[in-house]
Amino acid sequence: MERLKERTRGIERPYQVFTLLLAALPILAGSCCERAPRIPQPRLVVLYATCTLNKDYISPYDARIPYTPALKKFSDEALVFERHVTEAGVSGIAYASIFSGAQADAHQVYQHPRVLDDQLYLISEAFGDAGYDVHYWQGHKMATSELNYVQGVPAENIHKIDELKSVREGLFEGDPALMGILNRLGEDPDYKALILVAFTVTHAAYNRQVMPDEVDNFTRRHPDLAQVQKARDAESLLALYEEHRLALQWNYAETAATLGLTARQERRLAALLDLYYRTDLALLDVLFGRFMRTLRSAGAYDEALIVVTADHGELLKRKNALFLWGHGLQLAPEVVTVPLIIRPPKGAFPPGRFEAVTRSIDIFPTLAGLCNLTLPEETQVQGVDLSAAILGDEEAPDLLGLSHTKVLNRPLMELFKDWDHVKRFYPRSDPDLIWVSARRGDLFHKIRHLGEAHWAREVYDLANDPTETTNLYEAGNAEQERVFGYLESYKHRLIDHYTDHDLSPEETEEHLRGLGYIK
Repeated sequence: MERLKERTRGIERPYQVFTLLLAALPILAGSCCERAPRIPQPRLVVLYATCTLNKDYISPYDARIPYTPALKKFSDEALVFERHVTEAGVSGIAYASIFSGAQADAHQVYQHPRVLDDQLYLISEAFGDAGYDVHYWQGHKMATSELNYVQGVPAENIHKIDELKSVREGLFEGDPALMGILNRLGEDPDYKALILVAFTVTHAAYNRQVMPDEVDNFTRRHPDLAQVQKARDAESLLALYEEHRLALQWNYAETAATLGLTARQERRLAALLDLYYRTDLALLDVLFGRFMRTLRSAGAYDEALIVVTADHGELLKRKNALFLWGHGLQLAPEVVTVPLIIRPPKGAFPPGRFEAVTRSIDIFPTLAGLCNLTLPEETQVQGVDLSAAILGDEEAPDLLGLSHTKVLNRPLMELFKDWDHVKRFYPRSDPDLIWVSARRGDLFHKIRHLGEAHWAREVYDLANDPTETTNLYEAGNAEQERVFGYLESYKHRLIDHYTDHDLSPEETEEHLRGLGYIK
């Protein structure tokens, strides 16, 4: 534990420090090491954290949606968190927050890719220290063993998902490593395992994961959702998207004008990409359903603690969005409010809805609490153990869901050099340009850069205005000013703890290209 003491010596527990500034606003309470009432320790724990998942496009959050039946069946037996917020719309940052229970001032990921510090204490280490056999199925290039996101996982327990083909045809169906875990659970009553999963089949470019015939099959099954009835009829638009995807994402208006897109073509392109994204989600649902069936067939499902979440969401085109078909730089509600669904071991707590705000940093301490693990006092964990609230023994704490944008690295600055729109908001690689947001209940507070030296304060009521059309900010509103005072302190803390990127530009470019951030 000496390394933890050394690592955490300079890290503030910000949610305790700044509560003094907000005596009238209960932000965070409790410690990562305070135990909640216990339930029998689950022998199988699964953390299924996929990427780029807009919660409003899946049936646990919109019962009208027909194409995610496996997630719907799962959520009917689970606790669905209505207001769960991720740290950032950036995979490397978000996975770091999930795995470490901390934000960037502690885990130090302000841009991705970034190598995680050995001194962090991750969920994989905590469960390993508690006697769990920890396995990681890694299929996300920003959360890999090479980047040290698998501390505490034995090398032989790291299972790489390298190709989309292996995801679609082999993920968890007859997987020998998974079957080995399930067989041991059946044979050895003292054996227990943690399974971590991170991959994506929904990240842009959306057409990488599915073929036009699959999209057409989707439209035949769900004609009311498809404004483009045949994907092959829009092949020219799809080719345009493939060629100019990043320019359309970051510099839309100028790019659309340069390409000579008509209003009809713009509407048709948006409808086409919406259709591809939904088809991707249907594929994700098939994969998830396959995994759940495997657990059921082995008799492991009923006694397992299973968590489904996402690193971040996704914004698809809307009229007032700054950047389209993406996630990283604008703190849109569709991006930072993400799914969290926890399905307990049979009978541990009833299914339903958890309405309080929760955060990605709470997942680690909450799973530890539900599994009766005591975390070392010296850890950097900033999140709250919500197990007592989940079990109904305490009221849910009144939390601020804090999020921020990334600091641009050199390859992205090079990519953006000719795009005036994005350069207006991010003219340089500088932590001072970080945007910050806070969700409290349904009110979404944001401090964002307008260009030049101008910054704006914004407040939106997400219950009635989910696409941020009406700014409710009132100068002098005492309640809003308290939240913005906290947000300013949060931003300063992020800036104060910022350290520069530790990978070479060549290594950074290679990782970014692998996930399609640059070409």
